[in-house]
Amino acid sequence: MRAVLVGGLGFLGAVLAERLAAGGWEVVVAARRSSVERRPGLARHLEGLGVRVEAPASLTRRTLENLGADVYYHLAGSIRGPRRRMWEAHVGLARSAALAAAALGARLVYVSAVTATGRLRGRPPGSRVVEEERHMDPSLVGPETPFEETKAEGERAVASTPKLRWAIVRPGLIVGRWGYHPEWRWTARLARLGLAPDLDAAPLSPAGGLAALLEDAGSGGYDGAWVHAVACTCRLYEATGEACRLLRGRPCRPLPASGLLASLGRLAPPASPAREASAIARRRYIYESRHRQPEWPTPAEAAGEWVEWLRSTGGRV
Repeated sequence: MRAVLVGGLGFLGAVLAERLAAGGWEVVVAARRSSVERRPGLARHLEGLGVRVEAPASLTRRTLENLGADVYYHLAGSIRGPRRRMWEAHVGLARSAALAAAALGARLVYVSAVTATGRLRGRPPGSRVVEEERHMDPSLVGPETPFEETKAEGERAVASTPKLRWAIVRPGLIVGRWGYHPEWRWTARLARLGLAPDLDAAPLSPAGGLAALLEDAGSGGYDGAWVHAVACTCRLYEATGEACRLLRGRPCRPLPASGLLASLGRLAPPASPAREASAIARRRYIYESRHRQPEWPTPAEAAGEWVEWLRSTGGRV
């Protein structure tokens, strides 16, 4: 089985590529040249595992089709910058991958986000949200940021592609190995002060469990389904508190972040991690799934994997 990870030279792509390669898959990471230049250590690590890293001049339908695959994983994402850049990553590239997969009779797994639905109309903060097709109904959903708008549009583009076998997977906040994203860099910085960011309702997705679910999706386990790939909607401190304790060698104090995120959300650009985090904190949705799930690592276990990776690499990618 060959898997092509489109935009796979990143946090989740690294963990998924490791799992697939260990499971005997032939793995190709198709990334932009700029990604390879920004993350040379990650590229070398994956190549050392037998993963082929390709950086073509452009990621087009023809380029992806020529790589050939039994399953394509669309992992490309952008949470900051111009809306056009987000559209290219979440919609344009998804369409190219979908058309390539359909032409080859392959499967496409589109990795979206729990926030793709935005604010659900008529649903108060703290509501239970289960993935289902009607959440793409424009009369129900209300994307509030360019990230949410383009992720939702990408989902629609994939699901409407003729003759395509597809699955749409919506993770929350990912924690685990290769966690170089801004929220985890700030967690490491605050740990020096003995503080751990905390939210009452954070949708947490341990990277190891998410990779297991994605491997299952690539084998057809979730064809035609939207899946909330969330271990729990729980206190963020369950992960950040353990990470801080491991880094400091003693317990850390929780730092309530809802108020800070609310202020940052009002001041930050619409296309920014702060605006997205603010929306999650404000909505406090409880994300659940109707589909069977892997045996998720606990948030504390995933935080331990992140600390181990951080200590072994210094957070370099």
